[in-house]
Amino acid sequence: AQLTLFEIIFRNVVSINDWSREEYFVFMATGMLINSIVETFFIFMVAMLGTWLMEELAWWSVLVGNILAAISMGGYLLKVHPVLRAELKDDKLWAEP
Repeated sequence: AQLTLFEIIFRNVVSINDWSREEYFVFMATGMLINSIVETFFIFMVAMLGTWLMEELAWWSVLVGNILAAISMGGYLLKVHPVLRAELKDDKLWAEP
């Protein structure tokens, strides 16, 4: 999903806040890698703490927590970066190539 969003954004945009396509891709890939590592260790620690914790902390609660975190981070990003918000609202971004 993130790679699809990346392609949609950079289809018609040369740079975002002086970040080239390659720089932003490396930034995004690093974030995805760090997120994967953190989630892997989180699940490992939950499994190590016992089956009773796995029953208390269902998979859907982790999913809901991740969705809420992504929404709040996206909202914060749009709030503190008005240039990005303006570029995302630009009609040229969403026009067919």
